This record gives sequence, C-alpha cells and structure tokens, in this order.
Amino acid sequence: MLFRSVTTENLRSFSTTQVREQVIAARKVGLLDDGPTWTFKAAAARTFAQEVLRNLDRDRIPSNRYMNHHKGGANMPDAFSADRTQSQHHNQRTFSPEAVDAFTRGHEALVALGSKVVDTLATWLRKEQDLVAEVSKHAKGEPSRISDEQYKAAVQVGRVGRVLTAAEHAPPIRIPQAFGNQLEDVERLAMRLHGFGHGKNITADKLRHVSPAEMRPLIDNARKLGFLHDGPGWATKTSAAQCISRDLGKMVDKNRSLDRGELR
Repeated sequence: MLFRSVTTENLRSFSTTQVREQVIAARKVGLLDDGPTWTFKAAAARTFAQEVLRNLDRDRIPSNRYMNHHKGGANMPDAFSADRTQSQHHNQRTFSPEAVDAFTRGHEALVALGSKVVDTLATWLRKEQDLVAEVSKHAKGEPSRISDEQYKAAVQVGRVGRVLTAAEHAPPIRIPQAFGNQLEDVERLAMRLHGFGHGKNITADKLRHVSPAEMRPLIDNARKLGFLHDGPGWATKTSAAQCISRDLGKMVDKNRSLDRGELR
C-alpha cells in the first residue's frame, strides 16, 4: 500500500529538483536496483515512503497554482520571481519552485548545447535553490553572493528553461487543412512562438488570413534561423522569435486590409 505515497497527484506537488532528489535517495537504498533484490527492501521502502510524505507535507504546491503558471508564455512570471510568504514558525523567505525548475531545465538544455554560459555558474551546481535566492536579491539591489556576470548568466539560463516549459504547455490551435504538408511545421512554429510569448500572432483566426504560399517562405526563414530545428537550441533564439512573429503579424494585417479593400 506504500505506492499511495507516489501518485500522479503527489508528483505534481514536487519540483523537478525535488523529484531528482527522491530518485537518488531511492537508488541509494537499493529500491531501483536491477533484478529481484529490491523486493527484500521492505524497511527501506517504508522509510522512503515516509520521507516522501514528509517532504510532500512540507513543500506541497497547490495544483491550481501549478496549472495557472503554465497558461501562457507571455503571462508567465519571471524565472526568478520570489514567493515572499512568511512561515508562521520560521522567519525565512521561500522561493518559487517553478523558478528552480526553470533554471534546472534551462541549465540542462544549455549543457546539452555546449554553451559556455553555464561555465560561469559552475560553483552553483546542485545549489539551484540558493542561486535563485541570490539572483532575486541581486535583481533588487540587495547584497548577494553572485557577481554581475553570474547574475546575467543565471537569468539567461532561467529564461531558456521558462521558454521550453511554456512551449510544452502551448494551447493547441486548429490549423487549416489547406497547409497540407506544412501542418507539422506550422504547429511547431506556433508552440515555439507561444514559448516566447508571441502566441497571439499565430492563432487559428489569423492563420485563415495566410495562404500556404505565403507561409512557405516564412517557414523556410524560420528553419534558416534555427527556430524549427530539433533539440533545445531554438529556445535561445529570442531575436529570431521576434523577427518571425513580426513578419507573420505584418502579413496577417496586410491581408486583412486587402480583404476589407483598404489597400489599393
């Protein structure tokens, strides 16, 4: 019956960092070993389940807060926004688990890309929560333990993580079937623009004002800019996202004006 401590609902209440810590703990006590030996770890299983529940009671994140956080890239809080709720028993500041998750996600992506940005933050490896706290202090001009260079790097890493997460939670849009073999590219483009907060420029309504012939060069340009490539590299293409979004917006506005007979 210990499986009740590890449910989908409970997992939603943990940040990515907290889940990773629990997995490491389970591996240390042999619960994740290959073969049947883990079945003899009854005491370890009970201890692990109790620890999960203790952490859950301490760090639970309300599910509605989790869902609201991912509604849209443009409305998402800054990667290092702080939750200043004071504990009744502990006069300490707690920081948004989503901020830690954003940093962790962005860090993993930039490491995979071989970015040198992460080298600046090497001394903060596995200290994500502390780093987020220091970034928040630095942003408000308070004394902190990070340099200006580390602050800029941390903000960049957090931004990449936030963009990737927002894209994954982009609302689906109904793409006109007329786009044919461009459907997959248009869908990917929509998700990624949403990740950067430009989703309003590629909606089902606006796509009705763009022909497949007009969309093709825009898709080709997005691919040339690296915005449609596989992997996380697209999440670093802030300028490309702005350029593509602007071009698409201008195209839609022009075609709407033509439809109304405003342009001659």
